[in-house]
Amino acid sequence: MRHFFTLLLTIGSLLAYGQSKNITLSCDLKNCGADSINLYEFNGMSFDMVKAAKGENRVAKFELNKSTTPRMYYVGFSISDLRPVILGTEDNVNINVVCEAVKKSDIPGSPINKAYDGLLMKLSEIRFQENQIFSTYTSSQRTEKNEADFKKSLADLDKRKISLKDSLMKINAFLGNTAAINTYLSFANNKGKYTDEIDYFANEFFKQSKLDDKNLEQNPWVTEIFKAYTQTLQRVGRGNTYIINSIRTQLKKIPQTSNTYRLALGGVVSGIEQNTDVLFVEFADEFSTKYAKTNSMDIGLLKPRLDAIKQLMIGLPAPDFTLETPDGKKVSLKDFKGKVVLIDFWASWCGPCRRENPNVVAMYNRYKDKGFEILGVSLDRSKEPWIKAIADDKLTWPHVSDLKGWGSSAAALYGITSIPHTVLVDRDGRIVARQLRGEVLGKKLEEILGGK
Repeated sequence: MRHFFTLLLTIGSLLAYGQSKNITLSCDLKNCGADSINLYEFNGMSFDMVKAAKGENRVAKFELNKSTTPRMYYVGFSISDLRPVILGTEDNVNINVVCEAVKKSDIPGSPINKAYDGLLMKLSEIRFQENQIFSTYTSSQRTEKNEADFKKSLADLDKRKISLKDSLMKINAFLGNTAAINTYLSFANNKGKYTDEIDYFANEFFKQSKLDDKNLEQNPWVTEIFKAYTQTLQRVGRGNTYIINSIRTQLKKIPQTSNTYRLALGGVVSGIEQNTDVLFVEFADEFSTKYAKTNSMDIGLLKPRLDAIKQLMIGLPAPDFTLETPDGKKVSLKDFKGKVVLIDFWASWCGPCRRENPNVVAMYNRYKDKGFEILGVSLDRSKEPWIKAIADDKLTWPHVSDLKGWGSSAAALYGITSIPHTVLVDRDGRIVARQLRGEVLGKKLEEILGGK
């Protein structure tokens, strides 16, 4: 630890002496078959190639204009294997390229890059220790002593996080902000006004970080942390409105004209890439509109999926499809017009689907005489397990499949990327809701069909 912060003190002195307006990045390729290498920069969704450099005597050099704040670049032969390098505080930076694993390349003589590597190690150690604390707690009996030990361990770790952040912030703002955006303090010791840990997380996750700080403008950690934040919110089951409001609250802390906003929004979109409803549309649409010129390649990949999902939004007509029943009879969704239909995407091999089936059976028995129907769409590949699961789970409604697994034409039509997945369609054939299960499904059916 002492060596690490002594090294950071060296950075402070270097910052005062950089007088050149240019930066020279030299890549030693002596042990590589290639004689050129690329320099990349992260754009919030992917990597843009800044330039390529061909080596003279197996040393490739990049000449860059010095920026007012440090910024993260990446060196490599392709985006699948990159070494991050911070440029901006030193006039000359040298990389000894490890050709077979560029990400392991050494950057000798660069205090800020050595300090960054040290920071990553500290963050990894903290995450490991945090996981150990929770693992010990969850496997122990709930006694007053264990509760007290748990809180004390987290409090000690909180102090370590704050100490790391504060020490780095005094030395170098880029590194300090990297530590800050990775600093989330325990609910057990910092709950304050919050009685609910989910609300605490949603509102306080970024508390230690100043999201409008210019030293975050070129820091890809913004994307990584917003992605993690978004993914966690989706797992807690509070619904899309809660998720959207929480994310919007954090995004409002960032100037919309800044590159930090692009990095943050890119993280949000990456965090919801498996989502197929209004949540994806909300943020992917904004990213596509806002960065159509700067991220044209990313948006070229994003937009077809975005357009397809928009066609499946609540209130729009449900796309029709025709598949075969187990006995070979062709059935179409339009055959059920006039009824409220739950399209249930499932499979015999899907554990969560099978565990949900008793609830679906209960809903069917309760509402089938009120104009409710279910159309089961299986993502099985073999007929025998499909038929057996129908019988074993007593699924007495119509079932169809093309037995193509994840290649199911109906699943593709509805943008299904995980199962179980349900789509509720009203009597006029319009989408009412998606992903309704359990008690939520029952309440929706009661709302539409009445009674219990």
